[in-house]
Formats: sequence, C-alpha cells, structure tokens
Amino acid sequence: MNRYLRASSTIEYDPMCDKEKPQRISFEDVSAAAFRIQSEIVKTPCVKSHMSTTFGMEIYLKNDFLQHTGSFKERGARNALLLLNKETKARGVISASLGITRRR
Repeated sequence: MNRYLRASSTIEYDPMCDKEKPQRISFEDVSAAAFRIQSEIVKTPCVKSHMSTTFGMEIYLKNDFLQHTGSFKERGARNALLLLNKETKARGVISASLGITRRR
C-alpha cells in the first residue's frame, strides 16, 4: 500500500487503483461475486484463533489454504476471469502472484 496526505490525515490506497477516483464496493457487489464463484470454490471453515485469548476478543481465521490453489486469491482471480468479455477471453490472460504459495 502507498500513502498520501489528504486534509491532514494519511490515507492508504492500493497503487493499482486510481486514488483520485476510488471505486466503491457495495455489499451487493460482494454478494454477486460470491454467487458467481460459488460452484468452483471450496467452502472453507472459519476457526477460532488462539489469539482470541491474547487480545480479549473473538478472532476467527478463514482456512483458505484448503482451496485448490492453497490461497484466498482463487476467489478474486476466478471472479475477475468470469467477468471478462468475449474479446478479452479470446486474447488470453497472464497472471502472476508474489504472495502465498502452497507447500506440500
């Protein structure tokens, strides 16, 4: 995340997004994405974390390492691919990740 100052406060923003015209994501957007991807995504459990006691609150972790790809990234990638138009699909997609990798 990058940071910039606005009205004497620091705001974090995703460098891949236009900070001058941020997109708002609604509950309906998230619900629609969940519906689109549901048939191919593993329903992974949320388990209570041992950190709950340390911080005095209930903390749950989503076990998305159980996805076929071993990561939550499958959700966003699948949704993005499902939203591609015919022309873009025909050209193909290149994807790269520098994040979590599955270890066997």
